[in-house]
Amino acid sequence: MRIYLFNIVIFLSIQLRAQNIPPIISKVAKTPNSTITFSHNKKGLFQIPDLPLNFQNEPQHILKTANKLLLIIPGSGRLYEIVIIQDSLITRRLDNTYFTGNNFQSLSFNLRDTIYSYGGYGFWHFNGDLRIYSYQLGEWSLKQTNKYLPKGFTVDSKGNFRFIDTANNTLFISGPRHADNQTINQNSDVNQLNNILYKLDIPTAKWSEIGNINDNWHTYFGYCPFGLIAKNEISFQVLDIKNNQILNIKGKTLEKLINTPKSSEYQDIMLSYCIGDKLYVGDFKNWIDSVYIDPKDLIPSGELLYTKRNTILPFLTKEYVIIFFLLISNLFIIIFSIIKKYKKPKAAKDENLNNTNNNQLDDHLTNLLNEREKQFLEFIYNRSCNNLLTSIQEINDFLGVARRTLEVQKRIRTDLIQSINQKCTYLSNNPSPILSRIRSASDRRMLDYFIENERKDDVINILNFKK
Repeated sequence: MRIYLFNIVIFLSIQLRAQNIPPIISKVAKTPNSTITFSHNKKGLFQIPDLPLNFQNEPQHILKTANKLLLIIPGSGRLYEIVIIQDSLITRRLDNTYFTGNNFQSLSFNLRDTIYSYGGYGFWHFNGDLRIYSYQLGEWSLKQTNKYLPKGFTVDSKGNFRFIDTANNTLFISGPRHADNQTINQNSDVNQLNNILYKLDIPTAKWSEIGNINDNWHTYFGYCPFGLIAKNEISFQVLDIKNNQILNIKGKTLEKLINTPKSSEYQDIMLSYCIGDKLYVGDFKNWIDSVYIDPKDLIPSGELLYTKRNTILPFLTKEYVIIFFLLISNLFIIIFSIIKKYKKPKAAKDENLNNTNNNQLDDHLTNLLNEREKQFLEFIYNRSCNNLLTSIQEINDFLGVARRTLEVQKRIRTDLIQSINQKCTYLSNNPSPILSRIRSASDRRMLDYFIENERKDDVINILNFKK
């Protein structure tokens, strides 16, 4: 009986076999360093027996860390290790994921040995979540960013620009193509922010706007030392984000790219990646080819990869900026001249008028925090005075959202806490957040909130000021 059970376990652990290992897989598996790959198949690369049917035809991502070859199934959260044993491929599931269906079309990537997943589609909307995989727990955890950018990535289509800077631990993407509040029936409407280039500093989880990008590329092949190799309807190019330039590929390198793949029968590219200055492409049968990216064949196109945004007057084009400022300057000169000419001697201050103005200012500041924000601030303050931390569950109970979905709970909590911190920063003239947070001692994935002792006087002043 034990031998029978042992054989069953061995059978279940061997989930995928192939008579011949695809050379493109064998090549990347032997690479000693981390490598970022690009899949060009809109369906699954492998058939995995234990994978539910609704995930079998989803695009799959292959990641190469320094020591492992990994397979991620978007939408499921599942992570497999691909093990090569002689002439067979074996997949071994690593994760303990339970919740699924929220990250189809997500972007999976690795920085050295750390695995990330960003964005994706599920539950009738796109999300802007940054997820990190923990090998110890076998689970994905969320890392909160300062800006929520919902985004989905599809195979070989426009609007999917991404650049992973492994040296500086940053992720560049073009802006969300669809607004966060759009439903599945409204996804044809393009979000106005989709041409903005964003940069995510992953250690600090902070997004910043870089400029405007004309995201016309639809196929990406690999990261070479000169940038990201990409293709649009016209030709092949290298996108050099470090120097903000687009390089056209010419000469023998272009000829090789145009004639790749080449064989007696047309071979569809399934996977591509760069190892140093060589681009490798191949199918999942027996074909593989490589292209040496000769720096002599990289010619500056004269075009910028992105242009810095006019954050002050974004609606103005370059041609009208000078004219606009000249008009504004002349208008101010005319107004100043009129005021100077007809200005009367300053009258004595009216004490009643000053009191009225002060009362209006007081009323304005009194209404800066709404009633719900006042009650929540007082709730956290009272618990902090009793040396108590307030957990996320206790916050959900206080807000009455405990029975709503996790996503709704998170959105309501985040909006409320950010609003209070921003308003109290203004009222107390202190840039640090008035609502502090630390990792929960019972569950390091959760956060507890409190008010530090040195900020309690600020809370008293703010609440007393509004009585």
